[in-house]
Amino acid sequence: MLPEAWQEFLGFVQKHKQLLHAMLKGYTPSVCGDNEWLLTFRDEMEAKRFGEVLPNAENFLRLKFKGREIKIRTQVEAAAERTMELRSMPEAEYIKALRKENPAFAQLLNHYGIED
Repeated sequence: MLPEAWQEFLGFVQKHKQLLHAMLKGYTPSVCGDNEWLLTFRDEMEAKRFGEVLPNAENFLRLKFKGREIKIRTQVEAAAERTMELRSMPEAEYIKALRKENPAFAQLLNHYGIED
């Protein structure tokens, strides 16, 4: 049930935050208790990015598991393995995703005349 629920959550993230989705799809949480999952990231930046949606992830999973209290813990371990190799994104696609997710970055790109 864990892999299916996580994939469903990633599908939700993909619709709203493509860059976050690209990062998260490389990781799969492990179960470390009845209602506790552990997600191990390779660096603090990834853990911080996930922290932005952590409450959403827990709420999504709470609904998925019919009200069970789900807690997701994160840790950083430089040697952590990604469950898949992240693909590189074509530059135009990457810039387009950055523009969509971050209006301030879009303004900066526009200021310097950088096109998708």
